[in-house]
Amino acid sequence: MRIRSIIITLFILPVLGLITVPQLPKHSVQIFFGHLLAESGSHSRSTKSYGNLPQHQLDIYRPDNGQDTGATPDKKPIILFLYGGGWREGAREIYEFVGAALTKRGYTTIIPDYRVYPEVSFPKFIEDAALAYFWVWKNIARSGANSRPIIVMGHSAGAHSAAMIALNPAYLAKYADAPPPPTALIGISGPYAFDPTTWPTTKDIFATAPTPDAARPSAHVGSEAPPALLLHGLKDTTVRMFNLETLQANYRKAGRKVVVKTYPNMSHIDIVLTIARPLRWRASVLKDITDFIQNLPPQIQPPHEQTTAGALRKTIDATMEAFIKAAKLAGHSINKTMIDIEFLPAPHKPSALPKNKMAVYGFWGDGAWLKIGKAGPKSNARYQSQHYNLGSTRSTLARSLVEDTHMSSVTGFDRDSPGTWIKRSTHRINILLPSDQPKELLSFLETFLHLDLRPRYEH
Repeated sequence: MRIRSIIITLFILPVLGLITVPQLPKHSVQIFFGHLLAESGSHSRSTKSYGNLPQHQLDIYRPDNGQDTGATPDKKPIILFLYGGGWREGAREIYEFVGAALTKRGYTTIIPDYRVYPEVSFPKFIEDAALAYFWVWKNIARSGANSRPIIVMGHSAGAHSAAMIALNPAYLAKYADAPPPPTALIGISGPYAFDPTTWPTTKDIFATAPTPDAARPSAHVGSEAPPALLLHGLKDTTVRMFNLETLQANYRKAGRKVVVKTYPNMSHIDIVLTIARPLRWRASVLKDITDFIQNLPPQIQPPHEQTTAGALRKTIDATMEAFIKAAKLAGHSINKTMIDIEFLPAPHKPSALPKNKMAVYGFWGDGAWLKIGKAGPKSNARYQSQHYNLGSTRSTLARSLVEDTHMSSVTGFDRDSPGTWIKRSTHRINILLPSDQPKELLSFLETFLHLDLRPRYEH
C-alpha cells in the first residue's frame, strides 16, 4: 500500500504544479494526468463554445447508458463544475477525472473554462460562469417537454463562483431570457467569507469590487438560497474553515438546508483529487456528493416563459427597444450594447451602483409596477437605500406603500417595516447607462419608463 501511495503521489505532483516540465504547452502535464486518472468508458465527451471569446469553451460529459436521454420523468440533474486556480489559472481538461466520475453515475457534467486575472478582474470570471450556466440551461437543460434542474458545483475559486451565481440572483437575472436558479450548490473548499479586497494574493484581482460584501458569497444568503452541500478538508491551510462555518451559519439563519462534510486528513488539493478512482479510497467525497444529490427534493419547474420574472423581462426588453428608437430620434447617440439590464427577482437584495454607471430602476410587486427611480454616477446611497426607507418625503416607495390603504389587505405587509416587504416581495429591475453619457439621457429614460410602465405611485 505504501509503494502504491508513493507511485500515485508521483503521478499527482504535476497536477499540483509541484513539478515543472519545460518546453511543453501550459497545463499539458496536468491535463495528461487528469486524463490518466479518469475512469474510462461509459461516457462521451464533446466541446462547445458558450460565448464569443477564446476562453468561452466547455466540455460536455454525457452518459452512454441512456440515462441522459430525458426519456423518463425523473430526469437526473445536470452538474456544472467550476474548477479552481486562485482566479489566475486552470484548464477544463485537467478535470476530466471529475467529469468522468460524475457521468459514470448518470449525471451529465459540464466543465467550462473562464477568464482569469490579469486578463480580467472581479466580477468577470463570475459573469463567465453565469454565461456558461445560461448556455447549459438554454441548450441542454430546457430541451424537450420539461426542463432539467442544474446543480452548480465548484472547487476553491470555482466554489466561490458557483456560490455567487447560486446566491446572488443578479448574475443570472441580467439575461433577457433568464434561466431559473440552480437547484443546489455543492462547494468544495470554497473561500466564501474572507475579504478578497484586502487579502495579499487577491486584493488586485478584487480591486474592482465596490465593497467586500459584493464579492463574498456568504453575504448573499437569502430566503431562496438553494440547498447546499459544503465539503472541506481539515488539513486545508489554503482556505480556512471559517469560510465554510460562516456560510453554514448564514444558511441556518435564513432557514435554508445546508449539509456539511469534513475530512480529517484532506488538504486543499487532496479533497478534489479523491473524486478520481485511484484515490477514492482516501475519502468518501464522491459518495457524499451523490448521496446529497439523490436526497434532493423533486423539482417542479413551470415553463419559464409563464413565470412573472420571465414576463417582466419581455416587457423591459420591448420597452428598451422602443426607448432606443425614441432616444435616437431625440438626437442621442445610443445603442443596445451601451445598456446593461439587471433583473433582481423577489426576494432581492439591493446591490451597489457599479463604477462608471448611472441608473434608472423600477420595482414590480402586488401585480403592478410600483415606482421608478434614478441615480446619477455619484448617488450610490440613493441607488441602494432610498426607496426602502420611509425617509422624510412621500417620494420613496416605502412611504407610498405605508400611505396606501390597499396595502393593509396585502399578505405579509407590515407598515412598520415596508422595506422588508419591498425586498421580499418585489422584483427590481436596474437599467444601467455609462456615466459619460449626458445626464439628459438619464432623465429621458426615467420619463420614458414613467409613460410606458405607468407605475402606481407616481403623481
